[in-house]
Amino acid sequence: MKVAALVSGGKDSCYALGLAQAAGHDVVALLNLCPADASTEDTDSHCFQTVGHKTVPALAAATGLPLLLRRLTGGSKATGMGYDAAVAGDEVEDLAALLLAAVARFPRLQGVVSGAVASDYQRLRVEHAAARAGLVALAPLWHMPQLELLADMERAGLRAILVKVAAEGLEPGRWLGTALAAAGPHLARLASRLGLNPAGEGGEYETLTLDCPAFVRARLEMVGGVVTPAGGGAGVLAGVAVEVVVRDARVPPGEVAWVGDGAPPTPADAPRTPPLHAPAATLTAGTRASAGGGGTVQAWATVPVTGEVPAEHATAAALATTHARLLAAGVAGGINACSHIRLYLPSMAAFEGVNGVWAAAIPGPAPPARACLAPAGGAAAASVILDAVAPLNPSTRRVLHVQTISPWAPACIGPYAQGVADGGGEGGGGGGGGAAPPRRPPRPEPPHPPPPFPLVRLAGQIGLDPATMTLVDAVDQPARSLASAAAVGAAMGVDLRTLAVGWTLLGAGGAASLGALGRALRAWSGPVGGRQPSASPSPSTSACSDGYLGGGRVGREEDDRPFTDSYLRAAAASPPTRPVTIYLLAAGLPRGAVAEVEALAVAPEWLGGAPAVPAWAESLGWMGREAGTHSLAAAFSPGAFAHVAVGGHGGACLGDDVHAATAQAMACLEAAGLAAEDVSLARVFVRADGLEAAGAAFPAMLHAAWCGAGFEEPVPVVVPVLAVGLGPAAGEPVVFEVTAGRGG
Repeated sequence: MKVAALVSGGKDSCYALGLAQAAGHDVVALLNLCPADASTEDTDSHCFQTVGHKTVPALAAATGLPLLLRRLTGGSKATGMGYDAAVAGDEVEDLAALLLAAVARFPRLQGVVSGAVASDYQRLRVEHAAARAGLVALAPLWHMPQLELLADMERAGLRAILVKVAAEGLEPGRWLGTALAAAGPHLARLASRLGLNPAGEGGEYETLTLDCPAFVRARLEMVGGVVTPAGGGAGVLAGVAVEVVVRDARVPPGEVAWVGDGAPPTPADAPRTPPLHAPAATLTAGTRASAGGGGTVQAWATVPVTGEVPAEHATAAALATTHARLLAAGVAGGINACSHIRLYLPSMAAFEGVNGVWAAAIPGPAPPARACLAPAGGAAAASVILDAVAPLNPSTRRVLHVQTISPWAPACIGPYAQGVADGGGEGGGGGGGGAAPPRRPPRPEPPHPPPPFPLVRLAGQIGLDPATMTLVDAVDQPARSLASAAAVGAAMGVDLRTLAVGWTLLGAGGAASLGALGRALRAWSGPVGGRQPSASPSPSTSACSDGYLGGGRVGREEDDRPFTDSYLRAAAASPPTRPVTIYLLAAGLPRGAVAEVEALAVAPEWLGGAPAVPAWAESLGWMGREAGTHSLAAAFSPGAFAHVAVGGHGGACLGDDVHAATAQAMACLEAAGLAAEDVSLARVFVRADGLEAAGAAFPAMLHAAWCGAGFEEPVPVVVPVLAVGLGPAAGEPVVFEVTAGRGG
């Protein structure tokens, strides 16, 4: 990919530049924003390093790459976590102008590299500016453990000095001008004793790079520099200059050019309502909301695909219908306010075209999480099925939408998020990570309370190597998918190994792919006993283990190194919950993957910026049964919450299995102290061959069994699959998935 690199002269941007080159990207230019007043030593920007800016032109001489400079005309005006629209006079507008100038000068430019490590504030602004310029954001250092990052820099030969300090334990007279490698042990001690970010991610210090792998033409030597107080115990190394020491004269120095100060055009706000036209075809739809106070709404639509109605048109109709149903159910924002959407296509050949329809319908900055698959072939699956879940009070949603390519977890460059929490208090919002966002002014009282049992709903994760966004080998895809899901969970404040209540494991490589997924999940999660409801369990909040949060290279033991920093603390329950696991064999997954995983977990409470296990989850238990007519698994909190899966089997016909499964699902809810009115989500997976054999009789069969068991209308959304079960054998003709909750 042809990319430009944002550089400040600091260690992170220079090291990220070298990693991008090592990964095979063609870096065609360097980009920098510097103070409008050249005599200023430091603007104290919220987003960009400016200390040492007078040395930045030397980077072109050191790397041999052209450098585009622009002066900062704006300041830090929009200081909330997110940056969703242009703000006049903000420094992000200068960044957008710089990127647009780079695209004008390098028309084949595809991406922009930044040195972001842990700052969601910075990442979101780079993503916003990159999107306006039509570029992909890359962050090779994102969520790397900071102490390990410093060690990697030293091993790679990066030499840097401290040019600004602003933290307890970093006295200006002692540490300014000190080599980063020499300061490393002291930074590690401060991290342990005071919680300092050892890589300076909290603004504790800034650096000036003198040498690194990207400096192929020359190294730099510091000249001068005066320790100058900056107030509050901080200090800068003022007047620092550098001398260029050429090591390879065959490489010409890069050109240095200034770009204008004109602000970029402000893009028009995209419409947030999907097109409300429907194809000339019969569609079925439904809406379900818990009368017991569960706080969420499920809405779905099934639209047949025909020669006259291609998958793209059917998807547009399904989105429009679901949007209208959510609005009618009281969900402000409709489809844009969803937490999670499952999109089932007749064939993955329609995937790219459908994505264009999706992007037009859901353009917002905080989109829902999504899983997409072709569940089965044949006439039974010749429809687009859209199954959406939304909180009645969308203001409680917390969205993780990282569009930057990094080694952390696969980027979601399109309009779908890695994960969304129905609620759980402040923290992680606006596409953020583990820290709570700044407090906002009080809002008007919402028309609906937040969900009493908020859940984290993760997007489907396939086996993409996050750093390259390419599929790993088929044998490694199950482990890679789980590692990515775990990294996303940790960034949302939840330890999936101890707080997952449900997993959906999807295989598209025949029955063997489901077996591989099952083995990978057992190896990843370890032995988990059936947790029994208890009045006094001992949940805790602890840092997630680096051992399972994975990195860009999962599957071979020697390559299994973490990319999740220890500052991402996730709520973890002890003893762990035991999740309900549903295995689905599908006809196709995105990009031709053979494995996909999707997690449902307890949403943490955010107390003082730290995630904690909510009180309602302390009594989570598990029940399971394998009988001649059915199999059953449920995670539940007595009288409050249940997530249930029941498979019917052993009957003389599909109707017998449907009746057995629905009866047992109701019995399970009653055993958990819940009732039909508490159901907030219901779906039924049916083997496609059985569904085709039942034909037109199946809807009446399902209605009779569902209502006969005591459930309320509407019947569940019906999803045809190649195979389904509560274990890797996936031998059930039919499986019902039901979630229920009762408000306090």
